[in-house]
Amino acid sequence: MRINHRTFWMLLGAVLFAAGCASVPLPREQLAISQAVIDNAKGAGVAQYAPVELAAAQDKLSKAKLAVREGQYVAARRLAEEAEADAQLAQNRALAMKSNRSAQQVEEANRALHWEINRNDAQFLPSAP
Repeated sequence: MRINHRTFWMLLGAVLFAAGCASVPLPREQLAISQAVIDNAKGAGVAQYAPVELAAAQDKLSKAKLAVREGQYVAARRLAEEAEADAQLAQNRALAMKSNRSAQQVEEANRALHWEINRNDAQFLPSAP
C-alpha cells in the first residue's frame, strides 16, 4: 500500500495534534490549592470585608471545575489560577481593611486619653486670683 505525501503529512499532523492534546494533565493540584485558599479566606472572615473578590474567586473555581468536566484542562488550570489569585486578593484587602480599622481605633483611644489628660490637668491648675 502506498500513501502519497499529502496524506502522510495530514496523518502525521493529526497524530501530533492528538498527542499534544493528550499531554495536558488534569489540573488536580491547582484546583486543590485554589479550593484551600478560598476555604482559608472564608474561615478568616474575608467575606465581611471583601465579598466581591471572594465571590469572584468562588465563581472562577466553579467555572474551572466545569471546564474539567468538559475536558478543557488548559482553561480549567487558568481559571483555577485566577480563582487562587482572587482569593489572595480578597485576603489581602480584608487584612488591609482590618488593619485600617485597628489603626483608627487606636487613634480614637489616643485622642480620648489625650483629652482626659488635658481635662485632669485643667482641674489641678491653680485658679487665677
